[in-house]
Amino acid sequence: MLKKLILSILVSLLMTGCGTMGYMVSTYGAMSDAVWSDFDYQDATYRIFDRKDLSKIMVTASLGDAALHGAARGATFGGVNIDDDQPRYASATSAYLTKDRPSQVCKVLEGKLLVTPQWEFVYLCADKPKV
Repeated sequence: MLKKLILSILVSLLMTGCGTMGYMVSTYGAMSDAVWSDFDYQDATYRIFDRKDLSKIMVTASLGDAALHGAARGATFGGVNIDDDQPRYASATSAYLTKDRPSQVCKVLEGKLLVTPQWEFVYLCADKPKV
């Protein structure tokens, strides 16, 4: 698990500047604070880094999917960029929150691309009303 996080961070470092990378490491790098898991949704596997204490999630494609998407982007000289699909990542995030917090109702409030293909979403959860 730690190897995957380190590999993900190294790949991201090659793809972006240090400012965003510093934010990602400081926010999601401390595994004692971030809950990391694989999440299968709509025939794809996502890596979820959940900072419940901050109501933030970083979501990215699996390493294999990210590599395939990068190869497609390179082969088309940047003409194909299927990683920057915010609705797809937001939908996976909502599905994860529904599964992870069955006693709560959660809503994704906003999202931003950290580095391709890693998205961060801010969410709000509240307890389901008792019937």
